[in-house]
Amino acid sequence: MAETVVAHGDPAATIVWSHRTFTQALRSCVGARLMATGLNPRDQTNIVQWFDELSKGPGDTINYPLIPNPTGPGVLGDAPMKGQGVPLTKFLDSVVINQQRQMIQLTGRMSQQRVAYSERNQSKVGLANWLAPAEFAGHGPCA
Repeated sequence: MAETVVAHGDPAATIVWSHRTFTQALRSCVGARLMATGLNPRDQTNIVQWFDELSKGPGDTINYPLIPNPTGPGVLGDAPMKGQGVPLTKFLDSVVINQQRQMIQLTGRMSQQRVAYSERNQSKVGLANWLAPAEFAGHGPCA
């Protein structure tokens, strides 16, 4: 059977985030604890940066510049500055949004009747704390 798959990076790929999913993910992120109330999330000096470009339209990748602080010996005293400047170094990095999913298969009412706990509630808690295998470490939400 032939399948049509829209792969990562396909120009036709459009992702729409559920507001509830986004809010829950943001609360679960370690980085969210670093965003203090009153800080401007767009301030380049903040340790946590807020990229919302994908919430404004389709896409799955955000490219952003990384500009490190200048390095070099500098100029001492009243020595002339001319010819002693350093170039502005820039790098380009990107964040790719993707999904990684897991499910727990429940069999039915009779199976639930045989246990003293709610399989459904336990599944919800378990999935909220699910960790992907080590080969995917760093690729999951808020990694």
